[in-house]
Amino acid sequence: TALLSLAQKDAGCDDLEPGEECNGRTHGIRPSSLLTLIGSVSMFVATAIMPIAGAIVDHTDYRRAVLISSDLILLVINFAQASLSEDTWFFVAMLQLVGPLFYLCGNVVLFAYIPEITDDSVLQTKYNTNFEACRATSMIFSLVSAVILARVFPGIGESGTLKYEVGSARVAQVWVSTLGLVAFLVSFWKMKPRVALSDVPQGKSLLTTSFYKIGNTLTTVWRHHPTLFWFSVSIILIESVGSSFLTIVITYMVDFLGFNSSQVAINFLIILLGIIAGNKTLPWLTRKLGLLQTLKLSTLGVISLTLFTAIVVRGPEQGQIMYPLSFVMGYMKGSSNPNLRLIFLQIMPRGQESEMLGFYFFCSMGFSWGPPLLFTAINEAGFRTNYGLATMSVLPIIGFGTLHMMGQIESAVEHTRRTGKETIPTVSEEKDRGHGHGISVK
Repeated sequence: TALLSLAQKDAGCDDLEPGEECNGRTHGIRPSSLLTLIGSVSMFVATAIMPIAGAIVDHTDYRRAVLISSDLILLVINFAQASLSEDTWFFVAMLQLVGPLFYLCGNVVLFAYIPEITDDSVLQTKYNTNFEACRATSMIFSLVSAVILARVFPGIGESGTLKYEVGSARVAQVWVSTLGLVAFLVSFWKMKPRVALSDVPQGKSLLTTSFYKIGNTLTTVWRHHPTLFWFSVSIILIESVGSSFLTIVITYMVDFLGFNSSQVAINFLIILLGIIAGNKTLPWLTRKLGLLQTLKLSTLGVISLTLFTAIVVRGPEQGQIMYPLSFVMGYMKGSSNPNLRLIFLQIMPRGQESEMLGFYFFCSMGFSWGPPLLFTAINEAGFRTNYGLATMSVLPIIGFGTLHMMGQIESAVEHTRRTGKETIPTVSEEKDRGHGHGISVK
C-alpha cells in the first residue's frame, strides 16, 4: 500500500478523498496499474526461467544449491526494499519486479521434493493441507508482529498519513526479512544434496531440454491421458487467477475502496485465517464429497464471490463488507490450492513424478501473468478497478466447465496404475509404425 500511495503522490493524486479516482500518471501509467503491471511482467519473465530451473533440478546435482541461492538473493532483495522513500519508490518497484523470479525458481526446486515424501494418497492429503496451513500461520505471525512493531516503533508518524504508510512498510520489511533469514538458516541446516535424476538428452542442452520436455509431456498427456489433459487445462484457467489473486485484491482495496495500510493488513489477516480454515476442513470435505466435487464447489464459490464483490461493493462507504468477504475469499483459496495438487498427484502417470510435477508447476504458475495484464489493460482504458475485478471470474468460469470434461477421477486413477509400469510409445516410435507426426514425447 505504501508503494501505491507514493505512486499516487508522484502522479499528483495524494490529496484525493478515499476511493476517489486518480486520473494522473506516473512513468506513463496510472498509479493503480503499478502492482498489477509489475506482477504481470515479472510472472511472464518467470515463465521463461522456470523450465531452466527445472532442468537444473532434473539433470544436475545442484538442486540444493539452486534453492539456497535463489532464497539468499530473495532475502537480499527483501532487505533492500526497506529503503523505500519518496525518492526511491520506483527503485523499490523494480525490486518487486525481480523478486518473484527468484521466489518461483525456489518453488520449482521445492516441488521436486514432493514425490520423495510419500506415495500414500491419505498422507499426501495430510501433508499438503498441513503445509498450506503452516505457511498461512507463518504469514499471520509475520503480519501481526510487523503491525505491532510499526505501532510501537518511534518516529513513524500518525496512522493514516503517508509518513506512517512508508515508515511502517520499512519497519515491516526489515522484520519480515529477518524472520525469513532465521527460517532460511533453520530450513537448510539438515537439507541434503540430491544427485541428478537423469542425464541431459542427447542432442539437447541444459537451456533447451526443459522446454522440449514440457512440449513432449503435453503431447503425451494429450494422447494418452485425456482426464489429466482436461485437468491441466483447468489448472491453467483456475490457478492463473489464484496465483495473482492478492496483487489484484490489494490494488482493488487501495484504489476503489480507499483502504489504508492498516485496513489492508486486517483484511489480509482475515484472508490468511480463511486459508487456514479451508486447509483444515479440506480433508473432511473430500471424504464427504470427493476430491473433484470439492474442487468444483470451491471454484464455483470463487466465481460467485468475485462477481458479488465487484457488483455489490460500490465504494468506500460499503468497505466494511470486505471483512467477511475476505474470510470467504481465503477459505475458497485454502480449500482449492491443495486440492488441485492432490487431484494431480492422484491421476498423474506413475514412474514420471518429477517430469509431471514440473508440468504441474508450469500449468499452475506459467500463465499467472495473464489476469494482472488484463486487469491493467482495463484500468488503463479508464475503467474503475471493480470492473477489472469482475473480469477475474471469466477464466474460472471456463475452468469450471473444463472440470466437467474430465470424467471420473477413479477411472483416471485406475488407468494410471494400470499403465504406470508400461512404456507409453513415443510419437517418433508411432511414426515409425506409420501413425505419428515426428515429435518425440519420450
